[in-house]
Amino acid sequence: MLYSLHIENIALIKKLSVDFSSGLNVLSGETGAGKSILIDSINFVLGGRADKTLIRYGESFASVEAVFAFDGANPNVAAFFDGNGIDIDDNIIVRRVMTGDNRGECRVNGRLVTLSALKNLTSFLADIYGQNEHQSLLRVSSHIAVIDGLSAEVQRLKEGLKTVYDEYIAVNGELDGFGDLAYREQRLDILEFQINEIEAAAVKEGEEEKIRDERSRLNNMGKLTSYASSAYDALDGDEGGAATLISGAAAAMSSAGEYDKTAADIAERLYDVKSLVGDVVYDVRNFLDGLTYDEKYADKIESRLDEIKLIKKKYGRTVEAVKEFLEKSKREYDSLRDCENALLKLTKRRDGLYAEYSRRAIALSNERKKTAAAFESDIKRELAELSMGGTTFKAAFSKDAKDGEIKGNMRKDGVDEIEFLISPNVGEPLRPLAKIISGGEMSRFMLALKSITAGIDGINVMIFDEIDTGISGKVAEVVAKKLSDIAKNRQVLAVTHLPQLASFADRHFLISKSANDENKTITSVELLDLDGSVKEIARLSGGSDTELAIPHARNIKKKAEEYKKARE
Repeated sequence: MLYSLHIENIALIKKLSVDFSSGLNVLSGETGAGKSILIDSINFVLGGRADKTLIRYGESFASVEAVFAFDGANPNVAAFFDGNGIDIDDNIIVRRVMTGDNRGECRVNGRLVTLSALKNLTSFLADIYGQNEHQSLLRVSSHIAVIDGLSAEVQRLKEGLKTVYDEYIAVNGELDGFGDLAYREQRLDILEFQINEIEAAAVKEGEEEKIRDERSRLNNMGKLTSYASSAYDALDGDEGGAATLISGAAAAMSSAGEYDKTAADIAERLYDVKSLVGDVVYDVRNFLDGLTYDEKYADKIESRLDEIKLIKKKYGRTVEAVKEFLEKSKREYDSLRDCENALLKLTKRRDGLYAEYSRRAIALSNERKKTAAAFESDIKRELAELSMGGTTFKAAFSKDAKDGEIKGNMRKDGVDEIEFLISPNVGEPLRPLAKIISGGEMSRFMLALKSITAGIDGINVMIFDEIDTGISGKVAEVVAKKLSDIAKNRQVLAVTHLPQLASFADRHFLISKSANDENKTITSVELLDLDGSVKEIARLSGGSDTELAIPHARNIKKKAEEYKKARE
């Protein structure tokens, strides 16, 4: 139940609080007084589209807060609070704020939530019917959703079908990934060439750096020979060198060593140097002898370097990347080479899923037809109570779920397409709902629909924005009784211009507008007592002569109270 509504800075409303009761809450008032503003405010706090033009002129923000009772009966509400980690008690406080720069926030019991989370919660708390829903029902695509919403078994079958459908689509995607036979053969040839080229090249980590060093040595052979020859001549040339000089120095100090111990020590060290220099001379000689330029070897080195560069250019910037490309290519090659087996398995799996989908789709369609048949009977009964007893109604299935017709019509929600057909008058053929139904008939049809769904969706608050469009006279009284009947078990808020509906109010609110002290127009809401309600019913009846209108209104109110009392 909606306990209260608190509005601030919405259109003509500066600050407004309204406390509602159980049963039928009626809101009436002059045209332009602000009844639509109240509905817009409720829409806003329930998560509807936010338009900054809703913000009262001259103000920087607008806010609406709604307080709902929670009795724990709706498991979806409890699941929302549990899933979002929000504390819950007997009250649910929903608040939404919007600023002039299109910023906003949503809160549930003081906790910030996203707009989608707010919508999710309020979809279980209140159901609001206005012209948008009226128009939605004129779209054929919405009709199947009405039928599906009436049956828990249909919902269960839909979930199972969706699981099979999703897997079927996934397997089909895998099959498409193999491509046709010509593509696979071409791809195998390409992969085989790439694998062979990489393996034949056998590029090793660090190989390119070593080859570049070797190429640098070959390209500088002349300089190397010149430098090595100079070093050799300096060490042991024909005209004497370091080796000869060190040998002479060692001999001299050895002779001196016969007379001085220190000289003998120096001589020993010089002989060590002579030995070391001798080794170096040998190494330099060998290095010099090895400096020969082999043109064939140089070409081979250059060719190998080009091969490595080409492999890296085609398959990866590094040796590691080339290895990864090779492994990936081998896996794809093995997969494609073995694709016949894979294709056979996937095709068998797809065919099995299609058979399962067909079985489930037929079962779903049959359950929908059972639900639709019951819905047709319920709608006819409700319409008869709303003075449309001659109406014929049918939820028509345009396709028959048979194996031969399923293949091209597979959807995650089945293959059915449903359209509501109606004949408001006896003897007239059934035609699409959107083409022949009048405004008053549509209002009654929607009321009949709401009467049926009210006992299914578990929503305890139903809001009707001028459900009485196009209705008057005797039919208006029937509609009023129907809304009052619904309100016996659920809270109903109804904006109306009909005196008959106003007379059934358990709580009657008058919406009016006036100028405040700042000479600005404001909308206000007044809870009417019995006399106030009678006066408003008289006004709605169009009675300008109060001596006649008031007694008439009082009589209407009395009859309504007698009906409600007799119903108890």
